[in-house]
Amino acid sequence: MRNTGQCPKCGCGVILLIQTVASVGEGLYAAQLAVVASAEFGVRAAGDLAAYCCRGCGYVEHYVRDPATVTVDGQRVVELVRPPRAPYR
Repeated sequence: MRNTGQCPKCGCGVILLIQTVASVGEGLYAAQLAVVASAEFGVRAAGDLAAYCCRGCGYVEHYVRDPATVTVDGQRVVELVRPPRAPYR
C-alpha cells in the first residue's frame, strides 16, 4: 500500500497513513518495532512504526520509519539474510 496506493486485499484506492502508531502500557506512547540492549546505550526502544490502513476493508500494513536505526542484537532482533539464488541454466 505504501508504494502502490492500493490495498492488496480488496483493491481499494483510499489509504490512510497513520504517522504515529500508538501503544498503550504505562500511558500512551509511540509503538516501537523492538526493544534492544547494547553495552553502550543499555535497553532502549528501536524502530518507530508507521501504518497504512485501507479505508475500504481495514487491512493494515506496518512499516519501520527508518530501518537503518534498528540495532541487530542477535537476541531480540536477528537479521536473516537469504543467500543469493544460483543463475538459471
